[in-house]
Amino acid sequence: MIDLRTGRYSFTPRAPRIVCNEPGLERPIKKGKLTAQYLRSVRTAYLRVLSEGLRKKVCGVPGRPGWLFVNNGGTPILVLGTGSFSGAAPDDFSCWSEAATALHEALDEAFGVRDVHFP
Repeated sequence: MIDLRTGRYSFTPRAPRIVCNEPGLERPIKKGKLTAQYLRSVRTAYLRVLSEGLRKKVCGVPGRPGWLFVNNGGTPILVLGTGSFSGAAPDDFSCWSEAATALHEALDEAFGVRDVHFP
């Protein structure tokens, strides 16, 4: 959860693959505040999703291009919720809009998912 006004967040990082299926696994919740740079990046990507949507327009249309994605981590999940809007990116990763992908990448970068540290 991120407060897009202040940058304060609560984040539950994913568990390492070796233990992620263990019964009773508890992951710590990390709390903090995004730097101004990361907050600006996430806000911009979020506003783009509100404008463009989470799903590509061509998805669901017969003859749409096919895609193949191979990912060891499983299908990424992107769910947005505000007081006036809630939505989720499609289960089919190839149907994610460019805006949804950009938001996911901004969040990955802001929360150090690709790195080992947090802001």
